Amino acid sequence: MSSLINKGRAFYSSAQGVAVGFFLIIAVMALLAVVSLWRFSEVKSEFETVVDVHNVRIEYVQKMRILARERSPLLYGIIHTEDPFDTDEQIMELLHQGGEFLKIREDLIATGLEDNELKKLEEHREFARTIVAMQHQVIDWVREGRREEAIDLMVMELPRPKSKP
Repeated sequence: MSSLINKGRAFYSSAQGVAVGFFLIIAVMALLAVVSLWRFSEVKSEFETVVDVHNVRIEYVQKMRILARERSPLLYGIIHTEDPFDTDEQIMELLHQGGEFLKIREDLIATGLEDNELKKLEEHREFARTIVAMQHQVIDWVREGRREEAIDLMVMELPRPKSKP
C-alpha cells in the first residue's frame, strides 16, 4: 500500500511540476511580449523623430532652392526696369529674399546636421558668396546707370560649385 501512495505522490508531483513549468513558460512569453511591445514603441518613436527631422530638413532645402532660383528673374527685372521706383522695389525684394535664405539656412543648421552635411553646406555657401557678390555688382551698376555692363555680367558664364549636390 505504501508503494501505491508513493506512486500517487509521484504522479501528483509530476503533474504539479508540469503545471508550474507551463505557467513559467506562459509568464516568460508574456514578459517577452511586454518587453517587445515596449521596445517596439520606443523604436517607432525614434523612427518618427528621424522622419520628422529629415522632412523638416528637406522642406528647408526646398525653400532655399526656391529662393535662390527666384533671385535670377528678379535681377533680370531690375536690369530691364526703367522706372527707378520699380527698380528700388525689386531690389528690396531681392534683398529680402537673401535675408530669408540666410534665416532658413540657419534653421537648417539648427536641426543638427552631421559633419559631412555641414561641409557640403559650407562648400555651397562659398559658391553662393561668389554669386551674391556678382548680383550686388549688377545692382550697383544698375543704380549707376551702367545697365549694359550689368547685362554683360548677368549673361556671362557663372562659376560652378566644386562638388555635386
